[in-house]
Amino acid sequence: MRKRCPSTQIESIATLPEHRLWFPVRSKRWGGGVASIAQDPKARVEGALYRVSWDDLKVMDGFEGVDRGMYRRVELPVLAGT
Repeated sequence: MRKRCPSTQIESIATLPEHRLWFPVRSKRWGGGVASIAQDPKARVEGALYRVSWDDLKVMDGFEGVDRGMYRRVELPVLAGT
């Protein structure tokens, strides 16, 4: 994250309830799975909550393939500090 988006700052750890981590696509570039999330009422995804500038967000969108339909941004409620 810091390599592509140098002004990002970790705000806290966070949990996304009722979702699970999964790897639906294999990357042609590096041969491993590409992470995503899916709704799952019995699961949770743990991670970090970042503060990201608009400029870094544009860089991230380009890297993640927004213009190719590979990724889309969504807002989801998380439990910060958990």
